[in-house]
Amino acid sequence: MDKKQAIIAAAALAGTTVIGIQTAQADTTDQPVQSQAAAQTVTLDKVAAQTKVDDAQQALTDSQGKLAQAKEAADQATTDEKQAQSNVNNAQQAVDDAQAKTISDSVTQGEIDKQQQVVADQQAVADAKRNAVDQAQTAEQARQADVDQARQTASATEQAVSAAQAKVDQLQEIVDGKADVNRLEVEAKKTAADLANAKQVLDQTQHELAAAQKAVEAARKDYGNKQAADQELAQKIAEIQQRIDALKAQIPQLYAQLGTENAIVLPNAYLNVGIWDELTGVTDAGMALNHYHHNPQDQQVTVNPRALTPEQQKELTIWAAQIINALREFNAPSGPQVEVTANSLQMAATVAKNAKIANDQVALNLGKQAVGGTVNLYEALAVGKITDQITNMDALKEAVYNAMLEMTFADSAEHWTRAQQLIGWNLANLATQDGMPRDLFGLAIDSNGVMHFIDYTPVKDSSHEYDAVAKSAVTALGNEIQMVDSNAEQIQYEELKEPQEAKVKTTQALKDAQTALQTAQQTVQTKEAQVNNLIDVTNQLQGKLLQVQSDLRQAQEAAANATKDPAKVAELEQAKVDLQTKETAAADAQRVLDEKLAALKAAQDATRNAISEATVAQQTADEAAAQLQALKDQQVAAQTAAQSLIQAQAALQKAQDSLATAKEKQAVVQAAYQAAQAEVTKNQAALAAAQAALAKIEAREQAEQAIKQAQEKAAQAKHEQEALQKSNLTRDHNRHLQAVAGQVKANASQAVNQTLPQTGDVDSNLTLAGVLALSMMGLLGLTGTSRKLKQFK
Repeated sequence: MDKKQAIIAAAALAGTTVIGIQTAQADTTDQPVQSQAAAQTVTLDKVAAQTKVDDAQQALTDSQGKLAQAKEAADQATTDEKQAQSNVNNAQQAVDDAQAKTISDSVTQGEIDKQQQVVADQQAVADAKRNAVDQAQTAEQARQADVDQARQTASATEQAVSAAQAKVDQLQEIVDGKADVNRLEVEAKKTAADLANAKQVLDQTQHELAAAQKAVEAARKDYGNKQAADQELAQKIAEIQQRIDALKAQIPQLYAQLGTENAIVLPNAYLNVGIWDELTGVTDAGMALNHYHHNPQDQQVTVNPRALTPEQQKELTIWAAQIINALREFNAPSGPQVEVTANSLQMAATVAKNAKIANDQVALNLGKQAVGGTVNLYEALAVGKITDQITNMDALKEAVYNAMLEMTFADSAEHWTRAQQLIGWNLANLATQDGMPRDLFGLAIDSNGVMHFIDYTPVKDSSHEYDAVAKSAVTALGNEIQMVDSNAEQIQYEELKEPQEAKVKTTQALKDAQTALQTAQQTVQTKEAQVNNLIDVTNQLQGKLLQVQSDLRQAQEAAANATKDPAKVAELEQAKVDLQTKETAAADAQRVLDEKLAALKAAQDATRNAISEATVAQQTADEAAAQLQALKDQQVAAQTAAQSLIQAQAALQKAQDSLATAKEKQAVVQAAYQAAQAEVTKNQAALAAAQAALAKIEAREQAEQAIKQAQEKAAQAKHEQEALQKSNLTRDHNRHLQAVAGQVKANASQAVNQTLPQTGDVDSNLTLAGVLALSMMGLLGLTGTSRKLKQFK
């Protein structure tokens, strides 16, 4: 045991041994006074020691605060120094880059002047080449005009030749009497050719008609097959749909069994959405499935919706909580079951009373204060449902029910946040391995008719809890409805989905087949019309050919019997001379045109050559100008680089100065940090010393308290001894006292051996020595008493 425990044990032993009681009255007279003085001394020492501990603790706390500040300053100084060094490095790099740029971009004015002269010379050559192009183009235009005139002349002479030739041919037919024969021969050949072509087209069209008729038969057969397949799928879908409809017909019947109870049952599709926004497609189904059930008893209860009594708020909240808990069971797994407590009712009432705006943080904070704080808090609002008129509890519950229905199935405008709160997914997301957080629920209506649905996890809540567990009958019916809906949806997806998808394909295939059949039928009709028309054309051409051939025979017979007219013969000869003259003129005009064309080609070649030379010359001039501009840009860049170098050198000097300042500051704050560390170490040692001193004083105080108690027991034992002396104690009792005295003596010796320290401070040794002395005094008292008893006997 430690010193303190040893002192206390020894003092207790002393208290036990003093039951032997000293007989000297004078020994105990001033013991309480001495004990009191000692206690006062110990108390003063303890107060002083505690003061030193407190002062040392405060000094340590202050120095630790200063150390933290010094460390923060040292860390910031180190960061500033690193940043300053980085700035110096960057500035040095900028100087190096600017110096390199100044050297690389250096250019003399002489180089620029020389290049300017090159540009002037090359541009002069280019301008001369451009003038040559203009001259060549002017000459080409003149040659083109000559060609155009020559072409007009040649065309006119050709036309004159053609007219003269036609006149010669006409006079020749008249002289020979073959004008009608030639015309009819041409017509007969053309008609025969047209007839042959018409027969060929008719034959081809008749083949196409036969092919089209076969295509109609194939299309009609294909249409029939696809129609049968489509009808078969339609029948199968109708049978499956009848099964689905029969299951869904059970849902309203089951829902009606709720009677006056209310629930919000979730369609199976609601449970299978992947993301919240997909619930938009379930809105109609959910709203159609659920409706409010009226309660005649509630219709007899008058309420002011915007000023409910506490009892009415409690009833409404518990009723809504039961619906929510059933809803969460239907949606399993979801959030925890809601609880309604006196605190949760107070929370909702406080928020509703103080809310000025939507989700008023001031009101919510007041609500938190009213319930001793919250871990999690969610508030959903519903507006536009509560009347400002006096109504009954049934109508109020219907308004609350419809609001909850919209929050569950039509909350897209609020991004489904109210639905998540109602179903409990907000708190479910906060679940840990220890389970779900508690969900305390409160509902209240403010003076504006806004419903406040509040769910929160309390810091602690030991207030009265009300029964808000969902009714088992409601839960059972809801689960049965969901099971029926799930079965219907299972059939929908597992049996109906595939034939419906196939039906879409067969219906489209049927439409395609019908279109193909109609197209084939239209083709047949078109080909039939074409065949009939070609038959008519062929018949007409056949009749025309027979007529032309008859006219040709008659014209040939007339030409064979005709005589030549001398006047027409003379006119024919003159026409031939005129034709020859015009042919000569046409040949001369063509020769002139050929010469003009050759001259135009030469002018065009000259223009192309001039343009090519001018282009090359201008490119050369442009390249020279570009080189000149590059030299000028290089000169400007060099000047800019020189200016940049000056600026970069100035920035480098500034950065170097900042770095030096940062290093000085870092050294100062580092020294301050080390000093603060030393101060903390010193104060820690001082605190340890003060605490050790206080511990010694506390140990001495406890030892002295034990001594005091022993003295009190000694006084009491003395009083008992005096009473015993006055009575006739038996010899057995005397022997008992002697045995006790002997045992006490042995115990005292053992305690002394155990409690005396091997090493330690002087105060502890003195204390143990005092306790030992007191124990021995008790032993002596017992021994003396024993001897007196023997004498008395």
